[in-house]
Amino acid sequence: MHPAVETRLEDVRALCVRFHVLRLALFGSAAKEPRPAEPRDYDLLVEFDSLTPAQHAGSYFGLLEELETLLEGSVDLVEPGAIRNPIFKQAVEATQVPLYAAA
Repeated sequence: MHPAVETRLEDVRALCVRFHVLRLALFGSAAKEPRPAEPRDYDLLVEFDSLTPAQHAGSYFGLLEELETLLEGSVDLVEPGAIRNPIFKQAVEATQVPLYAAA
């Protein structure tokens, strides 16, 4: 796992509670051991609680902005329902590292 995520894991989890996240997982290159020159680019699989469309938008964009600030890098939030490509879905499942699951 990328050290920037690992060292801020408690803050990431607090954001998950604040923005009504059910599950959050890191996937892709940041889920593996990083190289020293690796850019700060994070791919995260996110699932939100049942929210109204307005609440969902607020939670999605609020979480995105807060994570980019916290991790000092670019963040891509992907929701499971948006994944249509089976090859991409398989790659996400193969590399994901759970960061948060609501109790």
